[in-house]
Amino acid sequence: MIVPSVKAIFYITSSKNEFDLGEVSRRLGVTPTRTRRKADFPPQAPAQTSWSLEVKEENAFSVGTVLDKLIRRLAGENAFENVEKLCTLCSDLAASPRFEIVIHMQSGDGPEVVLSPKQVLFAAAIGAGINITDAYGSMIVDIGAGMTDIAVLSLGRVIVSDAAKLGGDHFDDAIIRYLRRKHNLLIGERTAEELKINIGSAMPRAEQMYLDVTGRNLISGLPKLMRITSDEIYEAIDDPLTALIEAIHAVLEHTPAELAADVFDNGIVLSGGGARLSGLADAISTALKVDCRVADNPQECVATGCGLTLENLAEFGRYLNDGRRR
Repeated sequence: MIVPSVKAIFYITSSKNEFDLGEVSRRLGVTPTRTRRKADFPPQAPAQTSWSLEVKEENAFSVGTVLDKLIRRLAGENAFENVEKLCTLCSDLAASPRFEIVIHMQSGDGPEVVLSPKQVLFAAAIGAGINITDAYGSMIVDIGAGMTDIAVLSLGRVIVSDAAKLGGDHFDDAIIRYLRRKHNLLIGERTAEELKINIGSAMPRAEQMYLDVTGRNLISGLPKLMRITSDEIYEAIDDPLTALIEAIHAVLEHTPAELAADVFDNGIVLSGGGARLSGLADAISTALKVDCRVADNPQECVATGCGLTLENLAEFGRYLNDGRRR
């Protein structure tokens, strides 16, 4: 059985200075996942002092989701203040900060394969049914919770790609802001997601839909039940939807002419949990004048692609040549 997982790690390291690991934890207000001193390394290995924070999810379908969780653990509510604190800390300790994201795939007792972030796009494309070995250009748009990865692939290579910091969570935030502004109604992320899933659409619906939600009236401070329409959700998500379409358009603009023509012929494939928004493929197709479709089980494309990669390493191995097996 294939068991994919996503791991995001933040390191503060120094190969020169033996800095105080406890001071890092105190000043950041975060408990590390792991710490290592120079004395912990074998004599033949390059030694360094290391403080690291790790977030890992089994069966995770979005790299962006896991990275967002890591950043939230690291930065908390006061992101700007804590980032400034982090920069000052690294300067004081003469240490270097860095992020690392890896995809782990393991099949039974077989070798573990670690994929780089770029290769996640290949996994999503494979899971979405795209032939990554084809000479024709194909476009994959993987929409996660916090990030959207966009790429044009051909002959097993990423020709043009971009990562936009927008995803399903940004659509939820837009709904929260809209209801607060229009109705003085404060709702939580879970309620916003329910509205998006149940009555949300990236295209105007032929028939109006409704959903009753309970939030807090910001004027009285008391709970309030309100009926929200699908037209309101359509209006609420306009900004992140426009940003997503513009990000896809920008990648197409930088795609070589022949491969761009292939994309116009073959269409755009959407994957990731964010692709399940009703009418999203139609909205993209209408705006860009390019056919667009949602992959089957889009939220599972990365996991499916990881499994297929392990089962067909002879076929896909040379295209995932910077992946590591161990």
